[in-house]
Amino acid sequence: MYVPSIEEDNTTRYSALDQMTDNPFHLWEDHSEDSSMLTLASAILSDEQFYIIFLFLIFTSQLINNCAIVANSLSIAVFVKQGFPEPSNISLTALAICDFTWAVLFTWNNL
Repeated sequence: MYVPSIEEDNTTRYSALDQMTDNPFHLWEDHSEDSSMLTLASAILSDEQFYIIFLFLIFTSQLINNCAIVANSLSIAVFVKQGFPEPSNISLTALAICDFTWAVLFTWNNL
């Protein structure tokens, strides 16, 4: 169990912990726009490298979304063709419909 050692000025031994509990947003205060993540990324990568990585991530996520749309469409078709004699078929169909919906929404987001 954590027991802080209290000093004479009534502060704990872990001042960083006290600072975090006093103000959880202290990391974002008093920072200029120069300390943003994009500025940090531009300091590490050139603009061309950043855009290449960005486009690669978008194309990869779109490929995964397309696979999810096809797979969930097939799953929904199979479950509908089997019918719904058991509750597990209903649950799995609902799961496939939900996943299909998310894949379509992410595809729309990528566009």
